[in-house]
Amino acid sequence: MVSGRSADGAANPIVDGVTLATSWDPYLSPRALAAYSSLSQRLLRSFLTAPDHPLPHYRVGGRVLVKRSDFDAWIQVSREPADSRDADAIVRAMMGLDGANESTHRHGRSTVTPRRV
Repeated sequence: MVSGRSADGAANPIVDGVTLATSWDPYLSPRALAAYSSLSQRLLRSFLTAPDHPLPHYRVGGRVLVKRSDFDAWIQVSREPADSRDADAIVRAMMGLDGANESTHRHGRSTVTPRRV
């Protein structure tokens, strides 16, 4: 993938010799879609016939074309939700320090300093 410049100086990617601008919704070949999505052509072709959630596409004269907006909408279904826990809770859980369970060092001493009130 190469990038070109539009008349206003904005960078536009060039895929398969076609400049992709965000203001229009192009039909992409499997090769162009692979460059756009960073997924392999083989994986994308397998998604065309996936039984549970096939990738919407068009067949024109034996060529497969996927509208970029259709791909974007289709891939959103596969989005993993963000972890809603805060970073401190994640670190405590990974270190085994969640809640009242204090981790002890191999010498029997606590690695957590007790709070003095």
